[in-house]
Amino acid sequence: MNCPLCGGTECQNKFESQSNALKYHCKEYDKEFLVSGNVEQPQNNIKQNQLNNLVFEFIIRNAVCEDENQCWWFQYLPDYHLQDKDASNIVNLAEINYPNNLVEKLDRILLNLYNIKSCYGEWFHLGGSLARAFFTDTDENTELVGIYMMLQELGYITVKPPVIWTEHVTALIGQIQTPS
Repeated sequence: MNCPLCGGTECQNKFESQSNALKYHCKEYDKEFLVSGNVEQPQNNIKQNQLNNLVFEFIIRNAVCEDENQCWWFQYLPDYHLQDKDASNIVNLAEINYPNNLVEKLDRILLNLYNIKSCYGEWFHLGGSLARAFFTDTDENTELVGIYMMLQELGYITVKPPVIWTEHVTALIGQIQTPS
């Protein structure tokens, strides 16, 4: 199974019988977290990508679990709301709103980019875990590149080298920079 955080196959994961979940150690972000089977086995790939995008966003915004001896434990329980009696490390992804319009998506993408690289002028490589930061719902690069180009046109990012919108933009794998 690919790492829900970075999408890589090299990240260590092992089944923990006590929690009935997979425990991941993401090498790219050096984070440990648990993912329950209901997050790993959704009904379709789009839902899987959306849940992984929420895991990514949550971890980069909440780097440290409240309980130092535990790691975040992601579950998807649409019919259950977390209560005070639940462990403080449990995150019910069903309680986190997925961006449902373009403005909200762009706002959260910019916050994600800030949390990944908080220094203005830093370069990003388009691809890999950046797709999670961009809330892409599919594994195709077309959605990622479309949002990327929109952020460039709005002046939020600078492309190196500058790219002009073309029919062949799906082949683009480049680098982006936050404005200086």
